[in-house]
Amino acid sequence: MDWAVDARLPQRYKEWRREVRNELRLSMAEDSDKTELWACTYVVVCSGEQGEDILQQAGMLGETNDHKKIFKAFDNFVTPSSHYIEDCIDYFYVKQGDLSISEFQSKAEKLIERIIPSYKASSTITHADVKQLLLRNLLLVGLSHRDMLRECQRLKNSDCTSAKILELARQAEYRETTASRIATTIRANPTPNSLTDLSASEMPIHQAKNSSDRGSQHRERMAAERDKRRHRFNQRAREFRELQLNENVYVQLDPEKSKWQKGNIVETPTKTQPRSYRVQLPSCQRFQRNRRHIRSDRCTEGGDEDTVDPRRTLPMRSGRDRHSPSRLHYDRLG
Repeated sequence: MDWAVDARLPQRYKEWRREVRNELRLSMAEDSDKTELWACTYVVVCSGEQGEDILQQAGMLGETNDHKKIFKAFDNFVTPSSHYIEDCIDYFYVKQGDLSISEFQSKAEKLIERIIPSYKASSTITHADVKQLLLRNLLLVGLSHRDMLRECQRLKNSDCTSAKILELARQAEYRETTASRIATTIRANPTPNSLTDLSASEMPIHQAKNSSDRGSQHRERMAAERDKRRHRFNQRAREFRELQLNENVYVQLDPEKSKWQKGNIVETPTKTQPRSYRVQLPSCQRFQRNRRHIRSDRCTEGGDEDTVDPRRTLPMRSGRDRHSPSRLHYDRLG
């Protein structure tokens, strides 16, 4: 019998119990000399080592008078009581709330003591280890100090024990209590020299005047910086020429791509949209685009400025006379 605790355990136990009971009935019907001691021994042997551990935890391993009691112990293991189910639910949802750290620790330990018998111990993991692991997880989830959680996240898995969590929680609680007491004392005993209790009208005149002067100086400096930036930008900036109705243009449908398509201006800007044009493509599709996404198609004026795509403009030469290089004075030979 596989006693692993999972979703199929009740079904496996039901089938195993039916087979064992049928074997007992047939065997005892064929041989009337088989006693209840034989029946108890047969059930224990069929349950395996895990079954013996379950009976030992329930105190029924030495039962020799009634094999039905052994089945009852197995039933209680497979189908836990309502109290055990309630304890398991409390384990996942219990919170500190208004309890102190000591009270919450005591409540968590009592809860774990009630649910720990259902956990199977082994040579590598004892019940004490399982208890400490459950208590650690319960403290991490249940305690309400965020500072403690941040500190625990910085610890290694081996260092994050229940004792360390309790120590960090007490430190966080002490800090919060101290800050609360200091704030209460300040509110209860206000001092006349406290700057926090002085309103703007009660502040010294010279101090308010100095702060106002500093603020005005700062605003003036920021305004001067904005003027400088505006002036530098306007030195190279230019306004786009207004396009005429039915004028042939190139339009950029996707600003992320350097692809321009031929089109025709069918609507000019309005007062509400002074830079918006409606362009019609040869396919009769119409698109509304900003002036910066439209360039003129007229090249007879000596090269219009907006006939060049700003993204594809190559650096212009300086215009100086170009001379061929003279290396090692080869130009003087002959």
